[in-house]
Amino acid sequence: PLYSSAASDVYKRQALRNAITDLREFAPDCTIILCPPHYCLFYNGDRFVGDSNVTDKGAGTLRDYMGTCEYIAGEQQTLFFNSYYDLGIDAYGADKYLEDGIHLTAEARQNYADALARIILANEETKNN
Repeated sequence: PLYSSAASDVYKRQALRNAITDLREFAPDCTIILCPPHYCLFYNGDRFVGDSNVTDKGAGTLRDYMGTCEYIAGEQQTLFFNSYYDLGIDAYGADKYLEDGIHLTAEARQNYADALARIILANEETKNN
């Protein structure tokens, strides 16, 4: 790999911090929700080569990145949508929720939208109380 997973994690954390800072400067009243990638299966043609829990091309797994997003959301006091776990997509449900191992099916897209809407509405309710 060109760089280590640890160095990549430091870079990703700082990039997220910078993005949040920039958004808050540009739109101080905005609500920020960090939405990491959801669970995925990876193929090389028709051959399964791994999933987002274990596949690491030198920059960490997508699951690692989900953890980074969750950490930064807490640190920066932003909302966090844990699409990695909260959508119910895993190796057992991938056929139902993933069209090609990565992209969400219509049902999963609706579940994603519904879950995100619940977060937004709960946040608005909290602001108004």
